[in-house]
Amino acid sequence: MKYELVRNADVHVTEHRNQRNHKVAQIMVDGRYEHTFEATSRVSRALETMTAYDLQERFKGGTYFFVEGVLVDFRDAHYNGFIQDDASIASLVRVVGIKYRHDISTHLHDNLTSRSFVLGCSWDASQFTIADIGDDGKFENELLFGWSPFNKDVSSAFMLKQISTGNSIRGMSSFLRKRIPLVNRWEEHLDIACKQLQVRIDSEVKRRFAKMRTERASVQELLLISEHAKTRIDKGTAIHGSAAEVRLRRIHHTANPIIHTNKIYKESVFTDMRLAAQRKGHLSVFDAYTLASEIRTHTAEVEGSSQLALDRFANDLIFNHHDLTQYGARFEAVKPAVFKDTESAFFGKTKD
Repeated sequence: MKYELVRNADVHVTEHRNQRNHKVAQIMVDGRYEHTFEATSRVSRALETMTAYDLQERFKGGTYFFVEGVLVDFRDAHYNGFIQDDASIASLVRVVGIKYRHDISTHLHDNLTSRSFVLGCSWDASQFTIADIGDDGKFENELLFGWSPFNKDVSSAFMLKQISTGNSIRGMSSFLRKRIPLVNRWEEHLDIACKQLQVRIDSEVKRRFAKMRTERASVQELLLISEHAKTRIDKGTAIHGSAAEVRLRRIHHTANPIIHTNKIYKESVFTDMRLAAQRKGHLSVFDAYTLASEIRTHTAEVEGSSQLALDRFANDLIFNHHDLTQYGARFEAVKPAVFKDTESAFFGKTKD
């Protein structure tokens, strides 16, 4: 792919209105590259408090990275941090790469200007099995590396995928991610880092999944899942009558603790989130993870229910789960995961 890092750029900024009559900022870099920022971006929002000329003075002399003529990342003239030299960028493109977003399983940076490209690649994948889950117990850990013209280290990320269902989440736990400094022998250092990370990730995920099957999800966590499903039903475009709607309605019903525990808890448990966090729900933590990853993988995000929010939720269930239900438990016995497979989770038990 064709790329260019424009340093000490000459920038012209103009103010426009989008179709909803919201202010948007448009920049012209070195008279060659044009980019219009979304109305919700911090750049366009700055036009509420400053003029286009003021913004232009801030942007002049900045550094801008383009891929196929598209602005991917930038730093304005006030930035005094690290910037890769041209030789290092060429090496990063050669070793780690640039991908179209649709050719890679996840984005690797949350703050890039364009979502069309990813500065990074999928490096390797390993598989592991949770024996107690049967056919649904096979998982794949895909390790990815990403880079930036404005960071001296290569960053890592991972996608956790359940092979039988295709359900996947983006790993976001900080202790399972790593920044890898590269000085020489880049491929060798990335291979070493990859092996170390995969062993660590596989071990920790296996340990937690085994435990999650005997832990109860809280009423609060199950309310959140059912609310995500309802939000995607209510706000999804062209969803009515689709397979996605059927899926979301079944998930909403399966997860909703109001339906399944209303005879056990008072109404206040479902309206006071402090109480909801301290009450055990009808599903295990692993069930909750399965439902959240199903929504994330197989339905489209909408306002109020983003993939990032579901990734964070699923990661918290695995890596940062705090069991507050010990302070207000009504289910005394610890039960295994209610649903051992996707069919029983979403369609219920059926008679032969």
